[in-house]
Order: sequence, then C-alpha cells, then structure tokens
Amino acid sequence: MGDRTKAKLIDELGRLQQRIDELEALGLEHKHGEEELLAMLEGISSVIGEDFFRALVRYLSRVLRARYALVGELTDDGRSVQTIAVWAGDDFAENFVYELKDTPCENVIYKEPCYYAGDVQKLFPRDKLLVEMGVESYRGIPLRNSSGDTLGILVVMNDGPMGGCERAWSILKFSAARASAELERRKAEETLRRSEESLVEAQRIARIGNWDWNIKTNELRWSDEIYRIFGLVPQEFGATYEAFLNSVHPEDREFVKRSVDDALYKKKPYSIDHRIVRPDGTERIVHEQGNVVFDSSGKPVRMIGTVQDITEQKQAEQVIKARVEQQRAVAELGQSALAGVDIMELFNEAVSILTRTLEVEFGKVMELMEDDRELLLVAGVGWKKGLVGSMRVSAGYDSQAGYTLLSSDPVIVEDLDREERFSGPSFLKEHGIKSGISVIIHTRKRPFGVLSVHTREQRRFTKDDVNFLQSIANVLAQAIERKKAEEALSQERERLAVTLRSIGDGVITTDTHGRIVMLNTVAERLTGWTQKEAEGRPLAEVFHLVDEKTGKRYHNPVAGGIDLAGTSDLTNSIVLVSKDSSERIIAKSSAPIHDMDGNVMGAVVVFRDITDKKKLETEILRASKLESLGVLAGGIAHDFNNILTAIIGNITLAKMSGDIDEIYRRLSEVEKATLRARALTQQLLTFSKGGAPIKKTSSIAELLRDSTNFILRGTNVRCEFSIPDDLLPVEIDEGQMNQVINNLIINACQAMPEGGTIRVTAENMDVKEGSSLPLKEGKYVKISIEDQGIGIPEKHISKIFDPYFTTKEGGSGLGLAASYSIIKNHSGHISVESKPGKGTTFYIFLPASGKRIARGRTEERDFVCRGRILIMEDDNLIRNVIGEMLKRSGYEVDYAVDGREACDLYRKAMKTTKPFDAVIMDLTIPGGMGGKDAIKTLLEIDPGVKAIVSSGYFNDPIMADYKKYGFKGVIAKPYEAKELLSVLQRVIVDGD
Repeated sequence: MGDRTKAKLIDELGRLQQRIDELEALGLEHKHGEEELLAMLEGISSVIGEDFFRALVRYLSRVLRARYALVGELTDDGRSVQTIAVWAGDDFAENFVYELKDTPCENVIYKEPCYYAGDVQKLFPRDKLLVEMGVESYRGIPLRNSSGDTLGILVVMNDGPMGGCERAWSILKFSAARASAELERRKAEETLRRSEESLVEAQRIARIGNWDWNIKTNELRWSDEIYRIFGLVPQEFGATYEAFLNSVHPEDREFVKRSVDDALYKKKPYSIDHRIVRPDGTERIVHEQGNVVFDSSGKPVRMIGTVQDITEQKQAEQVIKARVEQQRAVAELGQSALAGVDIMELFNEAVSILTRTLEVEFGKVMELMEDDRELLLVAGVGWKKGLVGSMRVSAGYDSQAGYTLLSSDPVIVEDLDREERFSGPSFLKEHGIKSGISVIIHTRKRPFGVLSVHTREQRRFTKDDVNFLQSIANVLAQAIERKKAEEALSQERERLAVTLRSIGDGVITTDTHGRIVMLNTVAERLTGWTQKEAEGRPLAEVFHLVDEKTGKRYHNPVAGGIDLAGTSDLTNSIVLVSKDSSERIIAKSSAPIHDMDGNVMGAVVVFRDITDKKKLETEILRASKLESLGVLAGGIAHDFNNILTAIIGNITLAKMSGDIDEIYRRLSEVEKATLRARALTQQLLTFSKGGAPIKKTSSIAELLRDSTNFILRGTNVRCEFSIPDDLLPVEIDEGQMNQVINNLIINACQAMPEGGTIRVTAENMDVKEGSSLPLKEGKYVKISIEDQGIGIPEKHISKIFDPYFTTKEGGSGLGLAASYSIIKNHSGHISVESKPGKGTTFYIFLPASGKRIARGRTEERDFVCRGRILIMEDDNLIRNVIGEMLKRSGYEVDYAVDGREACDLYRKAMKTTKPFDAVIMDLTIPGGMGGKDAIKTLLEIDPGVKAIVSSGYFNDPIMADYKKYGFKGVIAKPYEAKELLSVLQRVIVDGD
C-alpha cells in the first residue's frame, strides 16, 4: 500500500474515531476497533472482482460483530437477489438466490437502508432464511450505480442483538459505496465481453470479417473470421498486402490489384467480388469493401474494410438463374401446347429446348409401341441422319429407355461404360455417350414413352435437372391427352348431335368463354339462328333473354367467362327474343360441362317453350281470382246490406214517430250504423291495391301494451309482456296498427274459451342479406303474439289471410286479411306458426325507424272556433253538411265546387281585410280541378296557405304524405264534427 493511500485511510480513521468516541460515551465497547477497521480497509483495497466481495463480507462480519454478511446482485426481473459472496460464522457459504417478497431485503431494495435491532423473525414471519440462520438482528443498505439505479444489496445479520451505533452505519455506507463501484465495473466488463463475443459470433454467422492495412508499414491486421474464410492460421501467415494477393485466384489477381490502385490513387470506391484459393486448393468467392484514409497532403496512409464469403450466395444465384431459365423453357413449351401446335412439332420443340437449356448434345422422344415390346425414336436432336422415325430399341432391360419404363422412376446415368442396371443399346455407345437422364411421359391409361437427354462428356446431373426434364415430359403428356380427348370429343360430339336433334328441348353448348359451340334443331327454331350462324358467337347475342315483367335484358349465367362451378335454374318468367324479334316464354336451366378429370370445358343450356302453358296457367289464375272476388263481393254485400238495413229502418221509424226523443234515439242508431260502415270501408281499403298508411314515428311498445290491456279488460285471459326498454321506434299508422293488434288479440282470446295466457314479445333484430325472410336487409322490430289455444289445422294455414275466409261462427273473415295488407303496406311481414291443440304464434316484422319519437301536445277539449273557412267540395250534400257543422261551431264559411273557383275566391279574399284562415279541399273532383292541382296554385298565391286535404280515398299517397304536397292537415271521410274541429284547431290555432 502506498503512502498516499495510507494517508487517506488515516484521515478516514480519524473521522471514524470521532464517532467511536461518541458511541463510547453512550456505553458501547469498541476495543481494538481502529486496528480491525484498518485491517478491513487494507484487505479490500488491493483486490477486485469476486475476491473483493469475499474479502468485504468477511471483514464486515468481524468489524461489525455480526455472524452473517452477504452481498447480492438484483436479478433482471427485480424479484430476487443472487448472492455474490456470503460469510456465515467462520467460513464462506455457497451462493444462493434469495426471493425478496415479504423479507427485510425487499424494504432495502425499494426504500432506504433498514435496521432491525431484534425480533426480526417476528417482523418477517414468511422469510424462511431468517429462521434457518437463526437471525435476530438485521442491517441492510442498497447498492446503487452512478445514475441512482439499484444494483444489489449489502447485508449484515446476527443471531443476537446488534447495536445501532453511528460507527456501524458509517462503515456500512463506506463499504456500500465501494461495493457499488465494483459491481458497476463488473457489469460494464460483462457487457463489454458479451459485446465482443456477439461481434465475433455475428461475423462468423454472416461470414464477414474486417481488416486494417497500414500502407506505410505494410502491416495487415485481419479478424479471426477472415483467417477462417481464407483457410489460414494466423501464426503461419505473414499478414502483408503481397501475402493477401498470393491467396487471390491467379485469374483475378490483376483485377484486384487494379481495383486497389484505383481506390488509393484515383479515389474510386472499393467494392469488388473475386475468387480466392485456399491452401487445400479449394476455391471460394468473396466480396470486399474498403475505405481509404488520406493524410493532410492527400497521400493514402491506411485502408480499412471488410471481407465476406459469398460462395454459397453466388452458387445459389447460379442455381436460381438456371431454374428460372428452365421454368421459362417449360412455360414456352406450354404456350405452344395450348396454342394447338401439331404434336410432332411439339416433340421436336421439346428436345430442342432441352438440349439448349441443359447444354447437352443429344435429346430424344421415344414412343412405346402398341405391343409394349419396343420403343420408336419419334423425335430427336444430335442423332445420325435417318435414325429419327426408324430407330427402335427394346422395352426391356436391353435399353435405358426400357429400364426407365420398368423402374417407373427417372434414371440417371453417370458413366454408361460402367452401367450395370441395363445393357445397351449399342446406338448410344456408337454416338460416344457417357452420361444422361431419362424420364417417363405419363399418360392416363399407359405410358406414352420416354424423354431423354445425353452428353458425350461425363457429367453429374442434379435433382433440379431431373425435375426440369420431368416438367417437359408432363407438358408433352398433357398435350398428348388433349389430342386424344379432342379426337374422342369430336366423335362424341357427332353422336351427341344425332341424339340432341331428336329431343324436344332446345339445347345450346358453349366453351369456357361463353361462346357457342353447338345448337340442336329445336334451339335453332326457337332462337332463329342456325348452327353455322351461331357458332363462335357470344351466348348473349344468340340466346337473347328479357324479364317478362320489366322487359329488361336478362343476365345469362354462362355468358362471357363467368363462374361455371354450379348449375343455375331460372324460376322467374323469362322471355326469349328470337332473331326475327318474336318472343316466347321459356323455362331454362344451365350447368357446367366437365371432362373426365373434372375440369370445366364449357356449359350446356337446356330450355323449352312454355308460352302455351303460361297462357293456360294465366287463365286458371284469372278464374281463381274471379272466384275469390265473388266471395269478397258477396261478403261485402252481406255486411253493407245489414248496415243499410239498420240505417233505413231507423230513418223510417224516425219519420213515423212524432216524439222528439224517439227521433233523436233513432238518429243516434243511424249514426252508430254509419260508423260501422266507415269501419268496414277502412278495413277493406287497408288490403286494397295501393293502400298507403298515414305513418308517424311511434313506440310500438306503448301501442302493444295499451291495445292488449284494453281488449283483455273483463276477460278470463291474462297477458305476459316481454318488451325491452331499448326497443327501437317504428314508422306506423297507429290506427291501422292498432287494428292489427286488436285482431290478433281477439283471435287469441277466442282460441282460449276456458281462459289462459297470451305472451306478447318484442325485440330488435337485424335482417341480413340472404335471409329466409321476404324482407330487405336492415334493422327490424319483431313482435310475437302467442296463445295456448286450440291451434289452426294445417289445411287452413295457407288460407287464413284470404279475405272472407273464416272458421269461426259469426266471423267476417276480414280481420287477418286486413292485418296482412296493413303489415305489407308498412313494408313489413306477418307469418304464423300453429299446432292443433298446442296454440298459435303470430310473428310481425316492422322496419325500425332511425328517427326519434315526436311527443304530441295534448288535445284541446274546448276548441277555439273563430275565423273564415273556405270549403272546396263538388258534392252539394256534403258541402252543406260540412258548412253547417262549422257555422254552428262559430266559423264563417264560403263554398267552392272545384279548384279553379276555390283559387279565385282565395285570391279575392287576400285583397280584403278578412282573408281565409283555412281551406278544406276535396282531393278528387270528377271533371274538375281537385285538391292535388289546386294546392299548387294556392301556394303560388299564398305560400303560407293553411290547406287541409280531405277524401274518401284515405289510401291515396297524398293522404299518407300530405305535407310533402303542401297541405298543413289531413282528414279522411267520413268524419264527425269533433274530428274536423280538432284538425282545424291544430292547423289554425296551434300552427301544427
């Protein structure tokens, strides 16, 4: 130890002595403390690494009077400590991994230095190490690097009490600082070592090394990897520029020297590939790159660079290049085969491609004869004149070709003179052949023959060469099969044509591009095209289809290269337009045509003329509809006759009576009968063609509950509702939808005369494209109404929605028919499931609305009836009745018989001090301008006109969407005075 080090230690001892004196004042004994501490400092100052840590724990145990001392390094996961040195009593203990959780060391690592004077086991009962070592007291301090990160821990422990003097902490802090520095140094060295090892490993994996050439001293420094690449041993190689050049392949040496000189004196980039020769004579290919360092005068002084072994890469590139060339050759031959080149021309092209690509002298195609005993040379390159077409060899073991057929595998010959698998043939030896390959040309039923290549020089053919030869053989095999198939197809087509001419359906066949191949006689007659005219034309041009209903051109499912994977049948009415523009209704189907391998060769279309059959079906349907109409008319007549009887009877009785009360009572009965008539007409109109509901955004949940509870009031039937809070709103005519719910609930009640439970369920659902439901894709509300009643017989299920069909005594047969029409007019769907004796369930699907529900204001009970009203109505009786209703309610009234008169009166009133406050307009005026046209003129006169449309045709689209046409309100005939006053209230007073 030097004098300076001793001086520093003496200073430290002085400071420690001061603390010792303070502790001795408290009664602590530290006999010989200075000597022990000095011994410790001397013992740890001259060692590093593991020796340092072992010396540290041994001296700490002695100086601090502790039985145990250890230093540990924090593991990567931060959950445990790996000890580096452990002193236990009188000797070193083996290192171990110490889990930190629930231990005093955990507090030290993540907090601050910790000291436990006694009972440490009780404080940390899960720390098994404390128990095993019998530890009573504990003192620990973290080891941190210069950045403040925790590296490990320094701990002293005792099996008895341990004093907490300042001296002990000072020693521990000093030791921790020294241990932290050593631990940080150790980690840095480990990182550096790993980095160097990684670099060496990376160079080895990449087969790349680095070099440094001192041009002045001609000293060349190589990394280990360069020596490995060059196959040299460092001790046996004088690393100079000239020694390097001696390892370069003689043919590349001048190129390398010139490249180096260009880099040194012309400052050109140094990046070259060249060959080297190893001491064992093997050659390698390397890639070199280098940079030149120049001095201040521009003179080269140093060159630094890398060498990479790229032998395998270059070889792979050559292999890939050869494979690409071979694939191009196969593709070239394949194109010729697809183009329909004559088979013999294809054989000659194949052997020409093989000899050129594989760089061989001979190539041949040998065909197996019918007797399976000989093979004939049918095409070849390199053979003596006259052999092609005449040379025959044995199909047995007397020839390479015969042996190839018998072995069923490719045959490679490296040296024909030493070949023992087969003998001959003599003509191969006569041509001086040494090596070759032969493969089988496989066709479906039997091998066609053998394809071979040969060379005079001995050569080792590769597996890639064999695969290339087999690929060429496969192309030839497919061409041969195609030729056979075409010949067979030609014969089959002739037989098929004879068959097709004799059947009664029209038949058209196409190729895979949708172009016509053949028409039979019936197809010629129905299309108007002959076989000669149609052949080769697109199917859509000859087979011209249109939709019977829309007249639009129909898509031909086999036209123009479409997917021919499956059959297609057209069930919709389609019309075939012939060449002379005449039209026929046809039924049609199509299907793909497959060859024996399952490949699609085209399509066949079969069709028949069903024009007469369609006419007959139409007549039958018309008769059926007339029969249904008769039933409907009879039912309507019956109901209206009953209502008219009640009306006429009560009017007659009123006229006969002189009593005012009796007359009033009779007129009330007339009013009731009239309202029944109105309900009947509305019910009939809901399933008439073109019925349009007057919709608004509503909550179907409220309507379901209110309508159902109202119907079931006073019955022996109860209802269970299952309706979610987030049920989507719908666009409905509440009156019509209420009618549907009433009909279904009433039917359910009547199906359970002894009482029971109806289950009403509603839910949101998505209808996807392709769903079995007859609905468009989108969001819907699904309603289910289920009863436990007698059910519906299966034979009646299909008729329950027909008008006036009923099985109930006294039933009208209109309820479900009206319900069906209402749901249909709401773009929805209604269906039923039923099992006799087990109940019936009706399902309703309504399109969900994206709008919010508009909360309507409360109806006024006392109407404000002031203002001037114009009534446009052509019927004098109705006009007067409406006028009297309004006059008696407090309105001033004027009349017009049509739209023109109404517009004139409105224009004149605009110029006075009393313009009209509202106009009530009949939608339809026979022979005159109705409300639809009149509103346009009124809006030009007064854009703020408050017009109310009124009609007995409440299913008219204008009634359903009146605001779109400029009206402010709507009222359907017939109506009561309070309905009319309510509409006027909303339009005039409320401004709605």
